[in-house]
Amino acid sequence: MVFVLLAFAAFFVVPIMFVLLCISPEKNMPFLVRSKDEKQIGFWQRQFQSESTLKQQIFDWMFGIVFPVVCFAFDPIVFNGNKPTILSEYKPFAYLLSFASIIALLGFLLLNKRLKWLNGFLSGFFALGGTISLIVGIRIFPYSLVGLIILIGALGFTPLFSAFVYWRNAVRAYKYAQSVLGKQTLIYSAILSVLFGFVTPYLVNVKIQQDLKEIENGNIPTIQKKTDELSIFSPILNPVNIWEASFHEEMYSPRKKALRDSYKALSGDKPEGWD
Repeated sequence: MVFVLLAFAAFFVVPIMFVLLCISPEKNMPFLVRSKDEKQIGFWQRQFQSESTLKQQIFDWMFGIVFPVVCFAFDPIVFNGNKPTILSEYKPFAYLLSFASIIALLGFLLLNKRLKWLNGFLSGFFALGGTISLIVGIRIFPYSLVGLIILIGALGFTPLFSAFVYWRNAVRAYKYAQSVLGKQTLIYSAILSVLFGFVTPYLVNVKIQQDLKEIENGNIPTIQKKTDELSIFSPILNPVNIWEASFHEEMYSPRKKALRDSYKALSGDKPEGWD
C-alpha cells in the first residue's frame, strides 16, 4: 500500500501541484507565496522562518519528493545492484523510512499549519529523515563525485540537499506546533516520533536480514518457508546474496534450484547465467 501511495504522489500529485505552482502560484496556491515584507529578511534567516517563500517551496518539492523518488528508481550502486552494493543490507530500513518521510513531507507541504498538533510528531520525524539523508549523502559522496563523469552521478548529491529540506521543514513543523502544544509536550512528541521512526524500520531490517541469512544457509523447506514469508517485502529487498550462494552448490542440485527460485521470487529478476 505504501508503494501505491508513493507512486501516486510521485507521478500524479507532485507534477500537477508543481505545474499549478509554476503557472499561477498566487491564484492556485496563495498560501505558498511569501509576503512583500519577507523580502527584507536575510537569506539564512529566511531559510528557517515560519512562512516559506515560493522558491523554497519549489526546492522542497523537488529535493524532498521528486528527486528522491527518481534516485530510488535509477539507483545502480547504493541499495540495488546485481552484486552486494554500498548499502544493500540497509535497503529495507532506508526504503521504509524514506517512503514514510516522503509521504509525510507531501502532506506537510500541502497542509502545513492545518496539521496543528500533528506537526509536533512531524518535526521529530523530519529531523530523523534529514539526519539519515545526511549520513547516506556523506557515505556515497566519493561515488557521486566519480559518477559526475557520466552525469547521472549528480543524483548522488540528492541526499545532501534532501537533508537540508527535511531539517528546514522540521524547524517549521516545530514552530507551527508551538502554538498548539505546550513546550514539554512538543519536545516529548518530537522525541517519540524520532524513536518510533528509527526503531520500527530498524527492527524490520534486522528481521529481514536474519530471514535472508536463513535462506542462504538453510535446507530446502527453510528456503521455501522464508521465501514465502519475505515475499510481501520483495519491493524493498536486495536478495543478491541468495543468488551468489547458489554458485556454491553443485550443478543441478535441488538446493541450488531452491536458492535460485527464491532469488527470482524475491527480486523478480532472472539474471544472466541463470541456467
